[in-house]
Order: sequence, then C-alpha cells, then structure tokens
Amino acid sequence: AQRAREEGNAHVRAGELESAMSSYSHALDELEMASPSGATAAERRASLLAVWLNLALCMLRLRRYSETIFYCDLVLEKEPTSTKALYRRASALVHQGDLTDAERDVAAGLEVEPRNADLLRLRKLVHEAYSQQRKREAERYRRIFSSATSPRGDSAGDGQTMTKVIEHEVGDLTRRMDDRDMPASTSPDNSSSSRQARDPDAESPLMPSIAQCDDVDDRIHRMRISAHPAHDR
Repeated sequence: AQRAREEGNAHVRAGELESAMSSYSHALDELEMASPSGATAAERRASLLAVWLNLALCMLRLRRYSETIFYCDLVLEKEPTSTKALYRRASALVHQGDLTDAERDVAAGLEVEPRNADLLRLRKLVHEAYSQQRKREAERYRRIFSSATSPRGDSAGDGQTMTKVIEHEVGDLTRRMDDRDMPASTSPDNSSSSRQARDPDAESPLMPSIAQCDDVDDRIHRMRISAHPAHDR
C-alpha cells in the first residue's frame, strides 16, 4: 500500500492525475484487505486518511466535485479537524454554488489554523461570491419591480407614483445589501472589533438579503394588486 501511495504521489507531481488515482485506488484495496491490530491499526488509519485526501485532491483538480466531497467526508468522519479536508471540501462546495456550507468549512478550518493562507484566500473568494450573488438578486428584483410599473390601464399619475415607490424600495434594498457586505481580509487582526467584522462564523450575509427581498416582494405585490385589481385578482 505504501509503494502504491508513493507512486500516486509521483503521478500527482507529474500532473498525471488519472494514473495517480489508479495508484491510490490500488493502495486503498490493499489497506482494506489488511487486518491490522495495535500499532499497525494506527498506521493503517493514517494511510487511509492520506490516500483519501490525495484522491480528494485529484478529484478537485479534475473538477469532479461530488467525488471530492465524498472523499473529504470520509476523512472528516475520522478526523473532523483536518484542515486539508475542510479546505478541499469547501473548494468543491464553492464550485457547486453552495456558499453557506463552504463558508462553514472555511470557518471550521480557520478555528484550527487561523493563519492558514489557503483558507484565508478561500474565505475571501467566498465573500466575493456572496457579493456577486447579492448583486444578481438585486438586479432580479429590479426587473420584477420594473415589470410592475408597465402601464395596464392605470392613469399616468398612478404609474409615476408607483415608479417612484418602487425606485425607493430597490434603492433601500441595495443599500441594506451593501451595508451587510462583510469585508474579506487576508491578514488576521488581534483587534476584537476587527475580528468581529471579519468573523467567518457570523450569520451568512446571504440570508438577510433573501429575507429583505421577500419582504420587498410582498410589498410590491400588494401595490400591484391595489393598482390593478382587475388584472391581479
């Protein structure tokens, strides 16, 4: 098993990921067939964790994100504080668009290694992805609100009034989203206020935005019904 694992490592360094996966799979077969006891059991466990981590790395580089998560899960079941597994699973989750779980893994990893450069970079990436997602949400609601102002038999005055109300709602929503945008930092700070501002364990910045959007959506729907009762009821 050790020889197969070393061969796999050599293939990874050479960029031969498919060959590396074949070597790691062979190592896994040998480890699973072994019946260790005592010190050998500890060695087997360490070897299994290393092979799973290496397979996760190969899958991540091959953009096979579900399989990346699968092997990271195996590692984290036995070693929940493995920063490599947390980082690789978080990376795969980001690619799958699961920012909430990705942020949770990054936060867990930074609790173990607060100055881990890879995790700090990934936290910044997650925050940037959140920002882009919120901008897309705001734009989506702008389009919804714009459609609500299309004339359908209402007077010009009513249409202008609704347009002003909607512009106010959208502007207020956008400002609240921007205010909740968490700053991403690549250098930890000992200041309590700075740590609080960049706390990766803080409530996901996406959740308040969705709640705000739902609230605004409800209000604009009521305005549309009020303005166009014959059409919306």
